[in-house]
Amino acid sequence: MEGCATLGSAARRPTSVLARWYRFTLRWPVFPGFVLSLLVLVGIFAPWIAPHSPTQASLLDRITPPAWYAEGSSKYILGADHQGRDVLSRLVYGARITLLVASTVIVAAGVLGMTLGMLAGYIGGIVDELIMRGVDVILTLPLLLVALVFVIAFGQSIFLLVGLLAVFSWGNFARQVRGEVLQLRTMDYVALSKVAGAPTMWTIYKHILPGVTSTVTIVASVAAGGVIMTEATLSFLGAGVPPPTPSWGSMVSEGRLYLTSAWWIAFFPGLAIFLVVMSLFFFADWVRDRLDPRLRQLM
Repeated sequence: MEGCATLGSAARRPTSVLARWYRFTLRWPVFPGFVLSLLVLVGIFAPWIAPHSPTQASLLDRITPPAWYAEGSSKYILGADHQGRDVLSRLVYGARITLLVASTVIVAAGVLGMTLGMLAGYIGGIVDELIMRGVDVILTLPLLLVALVFVIAFGQSIFLLVGLLAVFSWGNFARQVRGEVLQLRTMDYVALSKVAGAPTMWTIYKHILPGVTSTVTIVASVAAGGVIMTEATLSFLGAGVPPPTPSWGSMVSEGRLYLTSAWWIAFFPGLAIFLVVMSLFFFADWVRDRLDPRLRQLM
């Protein structure tokens, strides 16, 4: 009997470990956190991680397969593209561009959208009407067509790309923050601040801003994935990051002509875009669950 009990406990132990690990992954964003942390580290330390120059071409090494192929070389772990450039090095430096564009756009659009959204929701009246009509105009304009027109008129530029993405991204922040402020301004502590004669900007900073922080965090997490996807799309169409600077979108565009003979040129940057955007959406869901008291009780 004792032997049977020992075998039963041993059989149950792996199941309990797996169950605890499963609950841990549900409670904390393990996979998204790993992918996003890897993106940040690779983007920051790209010059020390990349084994080769991302722009140096070698026609003798063009279309070199990855290292695990019989025809491959350990010099190019993920293979070389149609110009003999190292795919891994371009992937690493592309992570730096993705991190730079996404972080700059989210910070700029978040600050602008949050400020205008708080003013629209708190002041109301003509200010609210003007800001919300501006949001409607921004959200209805086709970003891809506008970007193509600007590139034709002014040429490719990373500053132009960041500016366009920031202009087209602040509307979602403003709309979400305005809806939150419309509820917060009816709270008793906001009314007491008005009665006490506090300046409008002080009331917004002291009482309204802390209440919209969670909303801005969730919107920023979702918007970051959209920004990365849009930047990759624009680079794919030739309206994004100017060459020869490596970008995941432009790498996919360059590799689309070699899908049958050199699939690795487009596959690895496409996989990187997929993993990063998916991780950002998963992380946004986790942030929403953690910051919403109603959903937090179910975790």
